[in-house]
Amino acid sequence: MADFLEAELERKLNLYQRFVKLYEYHGDLLDEILKIESILPNSHSGINNYFLEGVIEEEQVSLITNLSNGSTQRFVQSQGVWVLGRDPLKSIFVSNPYISRHHAAIYYVEATGCFYFSDLESTNGSFVNGEPVYHGVELKNGDRICMGTLTFSFFVNTSTQVLADVDSDILAQLKYKQEIPSISHLHQRRVSTELLDGRRESTLQCWRNLELIDPDREEQEGTIGTNDHEATQINSNLHQNPIYRYHPQNQNVS
Repeated sequence: MADFLEAELERKLNLYQRFVKLYEYHGDLLDEILKIESILPNSHSGINNYFLEGVIEEEQVSLITNLSNGSTQRFVQSQGVWVLGRDPLKSIFVSNPYISRHHAAIYYVEATGCFYFSDLESTNGSFVNGEPVYHGVELKNGDRICMGTLTFSFFVNTSTQVLADVDSDILAQLKYKQEIPSISHLHQRRVSTELLDGRRESTLQCWRNLELIDPDREEQEGTIGTNDHEATQINSNLHQNPIYRYHPQNQNVS
C-alpha cells in the first residue's frame, strides 16, 4: 500500500512538472483551454457559434461564413478554392494568433459534387471531427473543423425550396403589428423629442446673443459694423450665411 501511494505521488509530481514546463512555453494556449473548461455546460455565454456553409447552386458555388470578423458574409471564388488564414487579401481572413497565414483550404470538386478540406502545412494543424487532417478530406453536413484554437461547424446546402404564398390572415396580422408602435419605439420617439426641444432652446439662446439682420435691409443700408475691425472680419467669414451677423459688445479694456 505504501509503495502504491508513493508511486501515485511521484506520478502526480511528474505531471505537475510537465504542466509547468508546458505552461512556460504555451501559456496563452493553456489559458484558452482553461477558459473553455470553466464555462458551465448549460451556459452559452462566451462561446462563439462560428459556422461555414457550402452553397451549391445551378450556376455558382460559394461559401457563407461568419469566421471573418464575426460578420456573416458570402465568398465566391472562380477556381472553387477558398483559403482560410490570416492573409487579408487572398484568403477568408480569420483573426486568430494560432492560425497560420495560409492555414487550410476548402475546395469544391465538380465531378463528385462535394467539398473537401485540406491543411496547408500549418503550424498548429487542422482537425475534422477530432482527427488530424493532412490531405483532402471530404466534408459532410455537420462536421466539426478545428484550426489551431478555432472550432466551427460545416454545413452544405445543395437545394433550394420555394415555399407557398403566405395566407392573407397572417399578412394582416403582420401589417397590424407594424401599425402599432412598440413601447421601445415610443420611448425612442420621446427621447428624440426631448433632444429636439433641447437643441431648439439652445438655438433660441444663440439667437438672443446675435442681432438678426434682414439680408435685403443690409444690402440697402450697407455693411453694418464697418468701423469695427473685428465685426468686419467676422461678417466677411459669415458672408455665406446671411441670416445673422455677429456684433461684438463694447468691452472696457483697462
